[in-house]
Amino acid sequence: MPVSARKPPVGRPVPWSVLLLAAALAALIGAELHFYDRLARLAAGAPTSETAARALTRDLGAAFLWTGAGAAAIALATALFGLWPLARMTRAATALAEGRLADLPRLPLAPPEIARLRGALVDLRRMLEERASVEDRERLSEIERYDHWAEQHVVVTCLAKGLHGLAEGDLRHRLDLRFPADFEPLRTNFNATLDELNRLIGAVARNGTKIHALSDEIGGSSDDLSRRTENQAATLEETAAAMDELTASVRMAADGAAQVADVTREAQSDAERNGDVVRQAVEAMAQIKASSEGISQIIGVIEDIALQTNLLALNAGVEAARAGEAGRGFAVVASEVRALAQRSSEAAKEIKTLIVTSSDQVEAGVSLVNRAGDALADIVTRVGQIAELVAGIATGAQEQSVGLGEINIGVSQLDRVTQQDAAMVEASTAAAATLRHQTEELEAMVARFRLRQDAPGAEVLAFPGGRSSGALDAIWQDFAAAGP
Repeated sequence: MPVSARKPPVGRPVPWSVLLLAAALAALIGAELHFYDRLARLAAGAPTSETAARALTRDLGAAFLWTGAGAAAIALATALFGLWPLARMTRAATALAEGRLADLPRLPLAPPEIARLRGALVDLRRMLEERASVEDRERLSEIERYDHWAEQHVVVTCLAKGLHGLAEGDLRHRLDLRFPADFEPLRTNFNATLDELNRLIGAVARNGTKIHALSDEIGGSSDDLSRRTENQAATLEETAAAMDELTASVRMAADGAAQVADVTREAQSDAERNGDVVRQAVEAMAQIKASSEGISQIIGVIEDIALQTNLLALNAGVEAARAGEAGRGFAVVASEVRALAQRSSEAAKEIKTLIVTSSDQVEAGVSLVNRAGDALADIVTRVGQIAELVAGIATGAQEQSVGLGEINIGVSQLDRVTQQDAAMVEASTAAAATLRHQTEELEAMVARFRLRQDAPGAEVLAFPGGRSSGALDAIWQDFAAAGP
């Protein structure tokens, strides 16, 4: 409670020291008033006698006596009831100011002001005790904060050193100093992270070497494949050109075969028509032969008539000879008739010979015509077979032309695909070169890291705690001297 809020207890009796001091003060004040009155009257010029002078002197002596007594009483009362308690309170306040929180003296005869002062000092002592308690707690908290800060500082320094090494690519560094319990998982995780990074970077380095070798092989294979693909593309291009020419030739052959088939069909038709003509000629020759045979028969009749006429002429001549001169004319006629009959017989013989010859020739012609008909029939058959074969050849040539066209289209597509493959192979070669370059960059980047080959088990140092040990300052000096 503040001092101004303290109130004197109600109904408490006033101490006798205060009454005594008040009486002394009243007497002193009365004597001084009487002395001042006498002086005033004396100063006013009132007549004085010797008796009055002695009385004044006596009064002055008494006044001075009472004044001295009052002053002494006041001094004594002031010393007893004011200065001495005040001095004790001053010593107590000085002790409180110096931090000595001793019990305050009890002053039963002290005036209320001193008592209130003592109460204020009691409140001040209690406040100082509370403040000292708070300061002690704050001091302990400050020590704890300092220890915690020191621990954090050492942890941060260790982590900074490890992270600096990590930034420089050194994966061999480990946090060997054991951290406090709150930070130990951080150290463990940091070391585990570096172990994992060491393993991963080592695996990346090994795989990068393998990838570099594989990229070299892929690059070489891509170069070979590119050259082969280019050669294949050129070959396919030449093949496509040859196939174009072959397709054109086969198409022309197919067209020629179709034309030959048409001509063969026309020849077959002509042969069939000629076969009909030959058959008609054979029939006509047969009719001629039949007519020749009829003529031969008629010639035979004519020969018989000529023979009979000759015989009649001979008989007529014999009769004319018998008749003599009368029968001479008749003999001449008979002779002429006989000559005519002989000529007719000779003519008939010649005609018969011609007819026989003609008949033989007709028979020969019929035979030849029959043979020609048979030949024409064979020719027609052969021509039909040839027409069928030529039609088959034409159909096959047409199919070959279509097939070659499709093959040509396939070769063209294959040529286009090969060109695309060549472009893809070139892209793959460029990609392989890019991969090789990036692999080299990756190897250069990985080469910055210094790996921990054997990863031996490091000795774990205990983290000293507490400020009083002085170990934190020594560790800090070691880290400061070592540097990052």
